[in-house]
Amino acid sequence: MLWWLALGCAPVDAPWSEVTIYEPGRSQLGRGKILFTAFDAKGDESWALRIDVGGRVDWSAEGDPGLRILRAKPSRDGTSVLYAINDPLHVQELGVILREPVRGGPITLTTTAGIHHDFVELDRQLAFLEHRFAQVDVGSRSLPLASDRVRIVAEGSDDAGQVELDLLKDYPTAPWWTCDHMEYGHWIPEVFEWSHSNSLIEPPGDPSTWWLMPRYFDAILEMDRSSGEVRWQLGGRDNTFELGPGARPEHAHASHAFDDRLLIFDNGSPHGGERPTSRVIELQIDRWARRAELVWEHPEPEGRHVGFLGDARRLPGGNTLIAWGPLGTITEVTPGGEIVWELQLELSIGRISYWR
Repeated sequence: MLWWLALGCAPVDAPWSEVTIYEPGRSQLGRGKILFTAFDAKGDESWALRIDVGGRVDWSAEGDPGLRILRAKPSRDGTSVLYAINDPLHVQELGVILREPVRGGPITLTTTAGIHHDFVELDRQLAFLEHRFAQVDVGSRSLPLASDRVRIVAEGSDDAGQVELDLLKDYPTAPWWTCDHMEYGHWIPEVFEWSHSNSLIEPPGDPSTWWLMPRYFDAILEMDRSSGEVRWQLGGRDNTFELGPGARPEHAHASHAFDDRLLIFDNGSPHGGERPTSRVIELQIDRWARRAELVWEHPEPEGRHVGFLGDARRLPGGNTLIAWGPLGTITEVTPGGEIVWELQLELSIGRISYWR
């Protein structure tokens, strides 16, 4: 396996980006940095970029054409960037996670074959989403099916590690036709994709649990890490929650869990050909009473539908940072929905993090 990366560039002004709105007295970005992934229109080129409030890049990595930097996160100790690379066409089930110190130093490579969408840094370990392929009965048909697993590996290792959760095995009901996106070859060649999980979250203060978002289920699952049991499901066909008005996500990306809240980039699912306005929602979740209430939302300002990608992060001061995916925009909005900082790029934007 060959990897080529342009790593750790000196600070530059990204020629493809422009800060179009900045209100210094109301923005809460301050001296913090924004870390995100970006892709060109064809998906042939990808980057991980860290920028300041002026849009200047002070750290970057560029992926080899044909491979994709799909996710980047600050390390838990704040000294390094962790970023994952895979084959975006899923022709090869390959992947790695790299740890690169932002001030220079040895780069640690962890083999994560089959990685897609998301990963979580643990204590000397990494958890990541991987595909799981099987021939499965769906209704009256036997189909080549793609599902998702959570695998744990030791950081810096090329060992296979161990599977912690297997959605095909652990989900309590047999596979069904989840949505039109499940069609043959829509996302992964030569299979029907059942779940398309895109978010893996360790909920605040509970290392015994994973929150998993299978996008095609229109749901968030809480799953026990030791047994694989699905404790509850928020949204979707088999919802076990009492949901307040507007609290049901559709084809979404779970973004940021804090306290009893969860920020979700709610892409919305087209019904009858109508494309809903995408939005960011904040849910207040009572995990034990199984209730969820919508406490805040911010729709796409021009009423547009964001069909894929999308992410959000709550800033320490209460503003929210939003990545609008293929629209090529990152905005900072106040609790009242006013835009106080905006970055425009000639690229699609993946997931984002705020680096204090």
